[in-house]
Amino acid sequence: MCTKTFFYICGMTVMLFLSGCSETEQTPDATTEQATFRVFTRADEQPLDSQEAWLYLAERKEESEQELTCLEAYDVSSGSYSLENRVSQWYKMAFVCVPKNKGILPVETPVDFNDIVLDYTSVLQSNLQGADDDLAIYRKVIDRWLIPGEVLEEEVVLNRITGQLVLDMGILKDQFPNKVTEITVTLTDVPTKVYLRDNSNDEVIYPADALPDFSYTFKNPNWGDDGKHFCMYFNLLPFTVVGARQVADDGTVTVNGCKVCVEYEGGEEVYPIGTNDPIDSEIQIRKNIRTTVYFNGMEDGEFEVRYAGFNDSSIGVADDEWNGWKETETNP
Repeated sequence: MCTKTFFYICGMTVMLFLSGCSETEQTPDATTEQATFRVFTRADEQPLDSQEAWLYLAERKEESEQELTCLEAYDVSSGSYSLENRVSQWYKMAFVCVPKNKGILPVETPVDFNDIVLDYTSVLQSNLQGADDDLAIYRKVIDRWLIPGEVLEEEVVLNRITGQLVLDMGILKDQFPNKVTEITVTLTDVPTKVYLRDNSNDEVIYPADALPDFSYTFKNPNWGDDGKHFCMYFNLLPFTVVGARQVADDGTVTVNGCKVCVEYEGGEEVYPIGTNDPIDSEIQIRKNIRTTVYFNGMEDGEFEVRYAGFNDSSIGVADDEWNGWKETETNP
């Protein structure tokens, strides 16, 4: 009897051991899930040769439901990418496309996903931006589950989170009494950095950093003998252009804020970038919107503003909602 009991116990032990080995051998199967993505910056258009696109993959930290660890960053500039050998679980995936070789994207991982910042300074420092130069930041943040035995396949269309300011000074020879030699545009309190995260609502969120001023000088602008308007282009993160304020002080006039300074033979004029509309005098730079500001001439010194999509479709100011906002210590 004791002998039978001994063999029974030994047999059960062997079966449990083999069962444990079987479960161990199956564990890698749970880490071989795949996901295939095709990346577009707009409908039917994938990243250009002048752009670079990346996928930032993040997962929750074990001890927190809110904190996310960005595991790796993958170059998806080719327009398609396949993730392989990933654990079956929930992931946050952030796709971003930016101008190539501008130092906008961080590349070091792992890192706290919520702390990842895109630095747009290099683009803001350039005044050689053409009408057709695509210097925008495109982004799409999604949450996805990788399910055992299933391959996730998805087309991801990114959203432009930057806007463009176009200053149209008209035909200069029709606007000024003498030939213009130089035009300087000054923009104040310009955001330079934006978080990769979007609060799951495609929001544009800024770190609580100091906001610098930028000046752009255009020497010997086109005088207009060819009948063409002189236009200046600025790709910007969303913000409100604060028009210059003229403050009288002991008989002098000090101009602060965003402005255009025009130097011409025999004089100089400074124009606040804004409108005389008492209800809507501010000019806003909005994501995925081209803001065109027309100079109406020296006599009234007023700018006229028009908002449109990048396909030149007209967009009413009141109907367009801008949800960009700055982050502060009280608004994490």
